[in-house]
Amino acid sequence: MSHEGSRPTTIGEVAHAAGVSHQTVSNVLNAPERVAESTKERVHDAIARLNYRPNASAKRLRTGRPATVAIRFDANWDEGTGSLLDRFIHATIDEVSARGMRALAYTADQPDRELRTIRELLEARDADWLIVTSTFPGDPRVSWMIEHEIPCVLFGRPWMPDGTVSAAPVLWVDVDGRQGTYDATRSFLDAGMTRIGYLDWTYSSGTGVDRRSGWEAAMVERGGLGAETLSTLVQACPDDAEHATAAVRELLRRVPELEALVCASDTLAVGAMKAAADERRAGLRVAGFDNSRTAALLGFSSVDQNLARVASLCLDLLAARAEGRGGPSNALVHPSFVDRAQPYTLTASGR
Repeated sequence: MSHEGSRPTTIGEVAHAAGVSHQTVSNVLNAPERVAESTKERVHDAIARLNYRPNASAKRLRTGRPATVAIRFDANWDEGTGSLLDRFIHATIDEVSARGMRALAYTADQPDRELRTIRELLEARDADWLIVTSTFPGDPRVSWMIEHEIPCVLFGRPWMPDGTVSAAPVLWVDVDGRQGTYDATRSFLDAGMTRIGYLDWTYSSGTGVDRRSGWEAAMVERGGLGAETLSTLVQACPDDAEHATAAVRELLRRVPELEALVCASDTLAVGAMKAAADERRAGLRVAGFDNSRTAALLGFSSVDQNLARVASLCLDLLAARAEGRGGPSNALVHPSFVDRAQPYTLTASGR
């Protein structure tokens, strides 16, 4: 039996051909003493007919050989996302090395090209596990990996177009964005501020909805504000500093008593600080999300995603699955709010 595109046979296809369960095939490969001889014969016959090759990562774990973890590196990432993912890759490599494993970085600028690269890595046995980043609703990489039972974990929830999380059988680790913006807003509220705005993204996404909901929850909980009042404190723009500057100028003119601003990203926060300088509002407190090097340099508060913890949990989930230990299929990391005094003020543009 052959497969289109020379894709690898899955253990599920072997189980179907042999008329047994997925677990029985696993037992034949890993604990044959648990399986009757007649059943083992059927399974081995199906393996031979389908040219099935067992998961290399599980075998390497049993023999003590280090597994290889593959993750994409793309120099074309935008400044904000690129900085975050660059730090995540470094955190992953550090964690992989600490566990005596190997890391492999590959490049791809489109999902279809990435899938071709992934197939090549798997067929050549150059990679055992995959960490997938920058997913999006309807991502063909995710559906393909689920279909072919590829050992992978997503950095980020498998969001659906309606903002819900897919129930698809895939491992994932994400950061609790709602908790991050909630903590940022509460910090400003605890400092005695009441007019706290939110700078959102114009495009709709599960991540964006998640982050905005934390600000809303804190504002309603502490201030008892209704939806109509909250809407006056929100401004949205594309995720770049120039658009953010224009958006925050408009917000400040609409809400001149604004005391603080929670932003969906550090990129937006940079634009917000520029707008505060342009409008002579040096006292406006700004909080971003990602705790980038820029946030530290300019001195504004930000939500740290605890990327080392994310990387560690990604590998934990993959190891548990490869070893057949079961356990959770996902994890949500609690971020840390880094509260800075914001001593630095951007210079106002020639005005």
